[in-house]
Amino acid sequence: MRRLFIVVAALFAALTLAQAQATISPGNSAMEFQVKRALAQGDDVIIDLMVTCKSNQSIFQLFEQTSIYDDEGNLYTTDLFGAKIQFEFDGKQSTSFRFPIERGIQRKLRIIVHNVDEYASAFSLIKISYMGDNSSFSGVLSIKNLPITRD
Repeated sequence: MRRLFIVVAALFAALTLAQAQATISPGNSAMEFQVKRALAQGDDVIIDLMVTCKSNQSIFQLFEQTSIYDDEGNLYTTDLFGAKIQFEFDGKQSTSFRFPIERGIQRKLRIIVHNVDEYASAFSLIKISYMGDNSSFSGVLSIKNLPITRD
């Protein structure tokens, strides 16, 4: 029983440490982002984010200038030729999005990264360009050292 407790405690500590290592730099105080998880499903990785608007913006737009680097040195992009990243919002997928968002309401945004290296254990850097319906409301979301959970 004691060994089981030690193993469970060690796993919990490792998962807590891995999650604590991910850092988020939103680039604009009008938006708040929270990373929920990065979960591998086959050769795809699903990244779930919660997005909260803290200003009076009504439209939130993600641009195709998104890039993700893994810890194996691979680059994943949303370019038009062979895109490896898609966004999913309200059940719809695209390489860019324009969607309504209300102040103070959390909305789930999913990022699907296709054909992720089987040896990748984390995303070293995620950069997502975004803008609101007002051009002064824009920024680049940067997430560093996001661990990938594999089955």
